[in-house]
Amino acid sequence: MRLTCKCHGVSGSCSVITCWKQLSPFRSVGEHIRNKYDLATQVKLNRRGRLQVRSKRHVRTPTADDLIFLQTSPDYCIVNTTAGSFGTRGRRCNKTSTGTERPTLYHHTADI
Repeated sequence: MRLTCKCHGVSGSCSVITCWKQLSPFRSVGEHIRNKYDLATQVKLNRRGRLQVRSKRHVRTPTADDLIFLQTSPDYCIVNTTAGSFGTRGRRCNKTSTGTERPTLYHHTADI
């Protein structure tokens, strides 16, 4: 949410200001979520039932605003009926891409 204001008055005198909260542009919300996804931290539950950082590449403990996950995503380039992935047969699959050929973008759930 962001605060947006507009001035009202004769010849732009701004004698009255109207302000309201407004949703951020859809693209900026998407970019924010994508950044969270790219920086997500894998965790596991320890014997006491507490979350523990699983990867050594993260040096800090995740905060309440960070995205965490328990299991890695399946490889969507290959057929995996358990995950509901038909793979990318007949299409190019580039695991390191950040564009539309990125395999994680192919996964979606649909009722048939």
